[in-house]
Amino acid sequence: MKKYGLIGWPVSHSISPPMQNAGFRAIGVNASYDLYPIEPKKLAKGIEQLKELNLSGWNITVPHKTAMLELVDWIEPSAKAAASINTVKNIDGQLKAWSTDGYGLEKSILESYGLTLKGNIFSFIGTGGAARATAMHFAAHGAKELHLINRTISKAESLAEDILKNYPQVSIQVCSTASEKQKKLLQETDVCIQSTSLGLEASDPLPVAEQYLYPGLRILDMIYKPTALQKVAKQRGCNVVSGLGMLLYQGVRSFEIWNDLNDGPAEAMLEGLKEAIL
Repeated sequence: MKKYGLIGWPVSHSISPPMQNAGFRAIGVNASYDLYPIEPKKLAKGIEQLKELNLSGWNITVPHKTAMLELVDWIEPSAKAAASINTVKNIDGQLKAWSTDGYGLEKSILESYGLTLKGNIFSFIGTGGAARATAMHFAAHGAKELHLINRTISKAESLAEDILKNYPQVSIQVCSTASEKQKKLLQETDVCIQSTSLGLEASDPLPVAEQYLYPGLRILDMIYKPTALQKVAKQRGCNVVSGLGMLLYQGVRSFEIWNDLNDGPAEAMLEGLKEAIL
């Protein structure tokens, strides 16, 4: 039996196992996907243990997406530029790495809104790790313009610099979430992507000021559970999508990499996700 898994600290909340295991059942592969909690200070040792256990591959979640870069043998170029990886394939002890987060977001936007990345404008609310990996992917795959909107503007500026070093052809605008400029940027955008952790707790404030949620605004909230933003935005006439599609398709892409497939069993994996959520 082949073995796969998810590493992070913590990982107990993850619903990736039922998704990935549903995929293996769907294609008739004798494999299992489990959770492997690894403390940050024990990451290198933990990876050696995974290799000793003969894991064929694994996903990576916080806080290891950047630290893991130093422990692999090859990194896909846009993932290297983003300094973030979430998928590893173990080929005879050689570790190859990708980030499928950007692909998952791209696929979800295409499925939800019928929009491709090329030639379109995307606004990111929050410029942490989730935005870094996905915005870099968007720049690499033809986005016309990126808006980086963050509470601390220096962090948005830093991400903009990193993106432009690698993809100077993309136009980038930055602003603070407290700035009136945000209104103009959201009016120009094709999709607004909520990439902060705001919404995980019921007491969290809205990551986007309510007055900027104009009717028809497309909003993709990376959080797959219902949030206050999703509720309020729908009430104001926005076209709102949760992060469930992104979660699904980043997982499907990892599955395809591990199994050398062009089309993973997305429907079966979605059913696995839905069963885990309910």
